Amino acid sequence: MGRKEIIRPRESPVVVCVSECFVSYEMMWLRVALMLFLLYFATLFNGASLKDRKSKKDFLLLTVASNETEGYQRFIRSAKVYNVPVKVLGMGQKWLGGDMKSAGGGYKINLLLKELNKYKDQKDKIIVFTDSYDVILTSGPDKIIEQFENFGARLLFSAERSCWPDESLADQYPTISRGKRFLCSGGFIGYADDLYAIVSSSPIKDSEDDQLFYTKIFLDTKLREKHKIQFKGKEAYLQNTAYGTVPLVIHGNGPSKPVFNTLGNYLANAWNPQDGCVACWEDVLSPLSEMKEEYHAKDVKHFIEELGEKYLSVKEIKPEDKVKEWHARNLAINHCLTTKCDYFFNVDAVAHLDNPSTLPLLIEQNRTIVGPMLTRPQKAWSNFWGALTAEGFYARSMDYMEIVRNERNGKNTK
Repeated sequence: MGRKEIIRPRESPVVVCVSECFVSYEMMWLRVALMLFLLYFATLFNGASLKDRKSKKDFLLLTVASNETEGYQRFIRSAKVYNVPVKVLGMGQKWLGGDMKSAGGGYKINLLLKELNKYKDQKDKIIVFTDSYDVILTSGPDKIIEQFENFGARLLFSAERSCWPDESLADQYPTISRGKRFLCSGGFIGYADDLYAIVSSSPIKDSEDDQLFYTKIFLDTKLREKHKIQFKGKEAYLQNTAYGTVPLVIHGNGPSKPVFNTLGNYLANAWNPQDGCVACWEDVLSPLSEMKEEYHAKDVKHFIEELGEKYLSVKEIKPEDKVKEWHARNLAINHCLTTKCDYFFNVDAVAHLDNPSTLPLLIEQNRTIVGPMLTRPQKAWSNFWGALTAEGFYARSMDYMEIVRNERNGKNTK
């Protein structure tokens, strides 16, 4: 079977929510492990075919972001990989849509409405709207448009398992034979004039819920039929083994974020076997010592006497100060802020760094938070937590042993 036949499914969902797409945690990792090989070839295929090719259709992706978080940077990177035109709404502005721990997000709709006003009369312009902090694109405009047009819809929403935020509306949804039944506002696609029509159909406060807003529109039979609104309910992540589909836009909202972040290390050609961590090399001190044990005192004293003057400032916390470890860490961070340091680097006394270039290498990564990986020779132990349990404790990820054995790393391709 040729490469093209391996990676192209019979049907590919345009936008997929993965928050509840997994039957069980263990089964999910098994499926992911089986699909990484295919994912690599799919990435090569999509990147090669779309990198230098502009869609013939009038296409635009809109998103909302207030700050350039690492999730946002990951999203923008995936858009560049697949040559997807993106316009960001609300960047640098104060977020007015609530704390998002409960209902909220109406602010996104109001920003979108203002932007859609520019395209309200364009019947052929196709617009995708997605979140950005928890979304990764895995294909370009041509494929997204092709799959959207296959549905024969004017508006297409992603779907999820739960009826949120108002469960009482569940009975009003049309029944389906398979897949997800309820609308998800984290991603949708449609023609500009129809999008403008539904977004401007009624006012919404910035603090009100965006998903409830779209849910009520979908449940309005007249509006749903007038604008040919559908939603894609088949579950998928990298490849949906149940339906034989591959998503083009992946939305990892809610409790799926830890798993989504792991997958994000590989999607959109972020990593491959030849080059290692491609994404790691694309954008590319004032110490505080705390001694909990007295037997470190002589070593720390010697270090300060010999090298202390080379630093901007030095603050020493001695054993007799009786400071708890977590208090000492907080003191260290506060001291860093007080002295206006550029970076904060914390090293426990039990850690041993062999590479004298550790600090320059970490700084070069240009990440908000980054640390060296520490291992024990001939052991599976490390300071790297590849995954988390539902309770927030350590869990071994599907790629953990390859990383610990240095078989899967971030090779410097510079």
